[in-house]
Amino acid sequence: MKKSKNKNIAKVSHDMLEAYIKNSNLVALKTLIYIAKSDKIDVKKIHALEDSELVFAKISIKGLMNYCKVSKQTLDRNIKKMTKTSIKIKYENKHTYINILPWAEINYDGFIEVRIFAGILKLTHALSKYAMFDVDTMASLTKAHSIRMLMLLERIKNFGNNVAKRKRYTLDELNRLFDTKYKNIPEFQRAVLEPAKKELDEKSKLTFIYSTRKDKEERTVGRAKVVEVIIDLIERKNYQPKLI
Repeated sequence: MKKSKNKNIAKVSHDMLEAYIKNSNLVALKTLIYIAKSDKIDVKKIHALEDSELVFAKISIKGLMNYCKVSKQTLDRNIKKMTKTSIKIKYENKHTYINILPWAEINYDGFIEVRIFAGILKLTHALSKYAMFDVDTMASLTKAHSIRMLMLLERIKNFGNNVAKRKRYTLDELNRLFDTKYKNIPEFQRAVLEPAKKELDEKSKLTFIYSTRKDKEERTVGRAKVVEVIIDLIERKNYQPKLI
């Protein structure tokens, strides 16, 4: 089968990403993307199948371990968890619960054989309502907030050529985007922005700088309150991420 020209680009359903990131189950998310991006998966055939049809794939254990940056024991534990977990798929007039990984067999010859529903694979090759990112960079990230920020930066990157690659956010907007409940922006900076920036600076071609805006000048009466964060995209096209 001919390899996809976009082998390193994932178009993953927003619903699927949110389900995994919210539960901080990043190893399972990376495992699923690794399976979906395998040469054994024919994307065109996948979209022609019914969601309930099963697809077979044989995956290298060593390759998956290296991709997820985990030990064999951790991988085994996450594979087991995936066989017991379902995801909700929304349709126009209904929703369906589908098991993430209904069957998995870990062989001692160095391979994992899986059977996975076409409906799950379609969410990792989404045709609409998806987040797009470089899979190698995503696999190297260890923090859920970093992955959310990478998704956000991809959206900013897609702004028109005549538009500044910048976005302004209030605290309420940031809490919704990152599924947090911080009471002020300085708390959000310490817990989310700074750790995400540090990791993206080390591992991603897309990173950011940010500034804040207060509700009034410091010299006026009363304490000024930070009310907005301004995020500017930094795209380092020739940068080689430290994928460690």
